[in-house]
Amino acid sequence: METIWPLTESRNSVKSLIDRLAYQVKRTPGFCNICGRLTVFKTHVAGFREHVECIRCGSRNRQRQIASVLMAYASARNQQPTDLVDYLGSGPASRRLRRGPTHTRMASVKDLPKDIVVWNTETTRAFHLSLMNHLGQNYISTEFIDPSLSSGEVLNGVMHGDIQSSHFADDSLDFMITGDVFEHIPFPEKAISDSYRILKPGGCHIFTAPFYHHRFTNERRATLQDDGTVEEHMKPWFHDDPMRAEGALVFNIFAPELLCMMEKQGFEVRLLKLHSPLYGIFGQNAIVLVARKISPDLSKRDAVFMN
Repeated sequence: METIWPLTESRNSVKSLIDRLAYQVKRTPGFCNICGRLTVFKTHVAGFREHVECIRCGSRNRQRQIASVLMAYASARNQQPTDLVDYLGSGPASRRLRRGPTHTRMASVKDLPKDIVVWNTETTRAFHLSLMNHLGQNYISTEFIDPSLSSGEVLNGVMHGDIQSSHFADDSLDFMITGDVFEHIPFPEKAISDSYRILKPGGCHIFTAPFYHHRFTNERRATLQDDGTVEEHMKPWFHDDPMRAEGALVFNIFAPELLCMMEKQGFEVRLLKLHSPLYGIFGQNAIVLVARKISPDLSKRDAVFMN
């Protein structure tokens, strides 16, 4: 008998051993998929998710996780799952998408197709700079500056972006990237609906967010009231935020319920777990979510009678 939920730490003894050794030696050689150079990763902090810094560009573990998935999906963006076997995750298209962090050659952001249109909800750090330099005008970066602004307004050279009600046209983006942003929005259902609206068919929202391994339902820690006040249901938790000294309040911590919400909207949803010492991706919590806009909506296909 084997328990498959709640999720537990990987039983892969090799991966666990690699993580322990990386922490013990403090520095490990590898290839940074953001700056595209041979490098050394700093593995001296046990909490790998927000650390493992590249000594060349300063990119960190979680950014390289997203970059790996972005590269995999960008290389297959014109591939629609052609049958239910692909859709269920065992066909050639699915195998290609799963390869993200284990490319047979050293690939980086510099290898992304230059014709893709990418929205990233971050205007600082190495991943942003690499995407901006490579994609040029096809790259849009924003920050959530102030709720009084409309999405698309520019303040002091920085564009304000609201993923709950964005300024983008319908079917206009290939990829939307949010790195630990989703937990800070009070109405995730609005963001899910708007992301579906603005993504092109086949386009993806690739993101990270705090994700519980032990429960099925999302945890609502705070609620934004109609009068603009915040009702706190639990002890307030703030994350570092370049736009505000006090940090950004966490409204929700997610669980598989989030995947159901996205599938109900019409997305094909995947929960990916990555591990690649070559790319400086370590730890048991390297989870990236992908919501892919599929037309027609494959979630409504009959998996019993294969039609």
